[in-house]
Amino acid sequence: LYIKLCRVTSQKGIPVVELVKKPLASKDDKEISKELAELLSRSAPAPKAILINIPRHLVFAMFLRLPSINDNEIQSMVDMESVRHIPHAAGEMITSYKVIEKLPDGYSSVLMVMVQSHIIERLVSVIKDAGLEIGRIALGSESLAAWYEMTIKKEIAGKESGPAVVVVNIDSECIDM
Repeated sequence: LYIKLCRVTSQKGIPVVELVKKPLASKDDKEISKELAELLSRSAPAPKAILINIPRHLVFAMFLRLPSINDNEIQSMVDMESVRHIPHAAGEMITSYKVIEKLPDGYSSVLMVMVQSHIIERLVSVIKDAGLEIGRIALGSESLAAWYEMTIKKEIAGKESGPAVVVVNIDSECIDM
């Protein structure tokens, strides 16, 4: 097991990326929290909030086309859809969604995600025990897209034709693209 950190700061408008991969000395959550706090205390500026990256293979994700553009109705429809697709008891899963697009025909394109609650609870506990705040919890592929937006996209913006870009995260357990 490893602690993996990606810190992006800006110096004179240029993104500076710091990547850290540190083997964990223990699998105990309290020890992991201590190691994380120590690792983050070595670099400045201290982060205000942490983005937790949930690996895609731990998440059930589904694209939906829902017959509404009203946010309250979309929430209700996602709640109903999640019950249809949950492979566990409802209290064992956390469901969220992101509206990808509201279409002119009155439909919305929505990404629904579900993850076992114990996975989120453990990660939240480790982060909070390290004395950190959680800014956001994101799907692994969403984090890759954010990294692309912050680094590569600016380099090719404005060019008539740019290179084809594939962002890949190769881990010991999975590959995200």
